[in-house]
Amino acid sequence: MNVLSCGKERNENTEELNCTSGSSAPELEALVGLFGTFRRGLTGNTAKKRKDLCHFSCLEDEQTMSRMRLIILCKLEKLCDRTDPSLLSMLWLLWLLHSNSTKRYASEKRSFMIQSTEGDELKLTALEKVEVPQEVADLRADLIDLFPPTGLPELLMEVDQWAPISPIFFHLTGRREPTEEALHELRPLLFAVLVAEATNIGLSAMAQSSGIALHELERVYDWYLREETMRAAISKLISYHRSLPLTTKFGDGTTSSSDGIRFGMAASSLHARHLPRYFGVRRGVTLYNHTTNQGSQPWIDVVNCLVRESTYVLDGLLYQDAPPIKEHYVDTGGFTELLFGLFMLLGFRFAPRLRDLSDQTLYRPRKQTDYSVLTPVLKKDIREDLIIRHWDDMNRLAASLKDGLVRPSLVVSKLQAMQRQNPLQQAIQDLGRIGKTGHILHYVDDPPFRRRVLVGLNKGETLHSMARDISFGHQGRFTDRSYEAQLNRASALSLVINAIVVWNTRHFDRAQTKLLEQGEQVDETVWQHLSPLSWKHINLVGSYHFTDVHLEGEFRPLRDSQNRGEPRGRRPGVSVASACVENDQGGEESRHTEASFVQLPLLQKEGEGEA
Repeated sequence: MNVLSCGKERNENTEELNCTSGSSAPELEALVGLFGTFRRGLTGNTAKKRKDLCHFSCLEDEQTMSRMRLIILCKLEKLCDRTDPSLLSMLWLLWLLHSNSTKRYASEKRSFMIQSTEGDELKLTALEKVEVPQEVADLRADLIDLFPPTGLPELLMEVDQWAPISPIFFHLTGRREPTEEALHELRPLLFAVLVAEATNIGLSAMAQSSGIALHELERVYDWYLREETMRAAISKLISYHRSLPLTTKFGDGTTSSSDGIRFGMAASSLHARHLPRYFGVRRGVTLYNHTTNQGSQPWIDVVNCLVRESTYVLDGLLYQDAPPIKEHYVDTGGFTELLFGLFMLLGFRFAPRLRDLSDQTLYRPRKQTDYSVLTPVLKKDIREDLIIRHWDDMNRLAASLKDGLVRPSLVVSKLQAMQRQNPLQQAIQDLGRIGKTGHILHYVDDPPFRRRVLVGLNKGETLHSMARDISFGHQGRFTDRSYEAQLNRASALSLVINAIVVWNTRHFDRAQTKLLEQGEQVDETVWQHLSPLSWKHINLVGSYHFTDVHLEGEFRPLRDSQNRGEPRGRRPGVSVASACVENDQGGEESRHTEASFVQLPLLQKEGEGEA
């Protein structure tokens, strides 16, 4: 393949772009002429009023764009490895993909075929199934067998010692850093609330199983759990996970995938919608989340289950604090041509796995050009004039998204709603058609790339299976009515998942070291088959204690009625420590009374007796 090299030479009056290529292709001369037209449009006067962006008053203003044009364009990394904003580079790359695919098809070194039925369409050759070697599976089992037994309470307390997240959960009205004594008292309450939210059992069940008064848990939930603190804690766990030496063996952290996991609603909620395919006669919501190739989950949000998932893809890429992602994978539901265009403007590589590949329309970079065997499947042309005319507005929109002035899902939904009336939407869509055609040609002609997309999406599915097992309460249905409560529950689930990933990574490293001490070498190639997204060795449901029941006659004694008249679950003046002591000193009867509930050991202190 010939490589196009571009070098920029500037002087006071003119700006020239010297392009050299070893190819004698006839398209090059026409594309260079097109670039001159584009360049004049890029550097021309932008004082003319733009009606295409009148719906977005929160975007970068035109005066700011004029002053910061070069800075903003440099900040927006484009499709190629160069920071070249020209349409020339995109069209030239598309032409090279056409040329390369044609040569490989003609030389019989192809992974796709062009099948003619009623019309010409692409057909993929299936990938060979890759089996995990048995020795790798045995080694994974040996490593996990060395892990200490743990449940969610012990796991969270242990991870908090490595990467302190409890100080991040400060009081809503607090103005100073909490003292160590206050944190010591807060930690059991905080982690009890997080486990209750993540497992979906609720605060009442947690109060019964842990011995903590319900009003204490409600106080922590009301004053300490909110989107601000949850996002900060998740970001800290991800940053800590990236600093571990073993993390880079799972992946470089520059690729991610996103997909939605659907949860039904056990209560009426304005945010929920009917979707009989998943919820039957009930309503439900979608938790749209991102997963990196290192196993962490940097983003989760509660969205409308009836809206196409592609609307929310950019939210997780631009709003999370994780390391910058270069390549992103989605399935068919997360793909549109408009989204392809926005990804190209923002500098991300978009790599969807398309279900009906043969039904996708492919586009030609130049009219009246013979593309050999690909000519029948390249059915339409790119409207480069439309892209050039709206290039300034597209970069203004991209800069606004990059600076966080407007939420990407809002922009995408607005543009999709007015696609037939708005020329800007049509220009971004045509730009996306360049990216979509190039992606499909690369996808069908490069089996390793296709496998990379498949592996990335499979990691997201594995994380969804973990989320289902963790959130087992109420048959996996949310009981919250408000969006804020649903987001808190989803964020707590994400925090626990990231804590499990950190815990697994550290103990994989410890187990590897122990095997080395025993003389067993762990090959470096093994880690590409392993993942920190493992949870079968973690006790997610607590522990049950079965002891002899002490009866008075035929029954156990009833509880005391001294608190009649007080609000249920609220006992003013009783602290967590005194509640635990009271449970221990209440005699054999009180212990037997609680024996049927789930016992969570994180809340017990040394010397206070049995759970």
